[in-house]
Amino acid sequence: MVGATGTNLRYQWGAAVSGATDCSFVVPTQTVGVKYYRCHITAELDGTVISTSVEKFKCVKVTVEAAPMKPMSFTDVKNSDWFYEDVQYVYDRGLMDGVGNNKFDPNGKCTRAMIVTILYRMEGKPAHSGSNPFTDVSGGQWYTDAVIWAAENKIVNGVGKGKFDPEADVTREQLATILCRYASYKGYYNKTDGVMLAGFKDQDKVSDWALDAMRWAVGVGLIGGSSEKDGVYLMPEGNALRCQVAAILHRFCVSFEKT
Repeated sequence: MVGATGTNLRYQWGAAVSGATDCSFVVPTQTVGVKYYRCHITAELDGTVISTSVEKFKCVKVTVEAAPMKPMSFTDVKNSDWFYEDVQYVYDRGLMDGVGNNKFDPNGKCTRAMIVTILYRMEGKPAHSGSNPFTDVSGGQWYTDAVIWAAENKIVNGVGKGKFDPEADVTREQLATILCRYASYKGYYNKTDGVMLAGFKDQDKVSDWALDAMRWAVGVGLIGGSSEKDGVYLMPEGNALRCQVAAILHRFCVSFEKT
């Protein structure tokens, strides 16, 4: 921890020697907490190695602290909120924006257009060659390119009768299905990752078309359900809140994108 090279004594008991070349200290731990190290001076002077005797060892106290939390960009997200780091993660990476006036609106709802746009951003807004398959998605909207790209790559199928319903609130089972298709598009999907949903009180509420996707989302840890007094619920038909979407996206990226 304390040392010298050549004939230049750099530090003596932690204090720099006047006129000496500076050197750095390397703390051999990243574990948070207080550590104590016994250190001494070692130097080479005119070819002779000089080291302080054991009785002159000094005890150095090193306190390793956790990295401070980054200041939150939104006034309605506090560091005590369970979704604090999730919101910071998706915002820092440009996946989700606020709603204006420095607000994130964590308990607000997400629309189908928002979800598709987030995935489009995750892909770097690639060019698409497909035509618009939906009659209710007009050209020039903030989500138009994202919807066309998602449809072209079979990430979304619409809601039937040639419609996408972009402004509709996305449900939890719809979100699971879209993410499952996106995972398949990326080559991440493995059906064997799916688990049975017998542990959830409302497993019978999951739509048939969303069953495999929901099993997969639970199996890979994207969705964990909500604990109530009488058990854990998936709430597949419930709206996906913005804080929940941030958390699920964070888990997805960490699990599959490794970022």
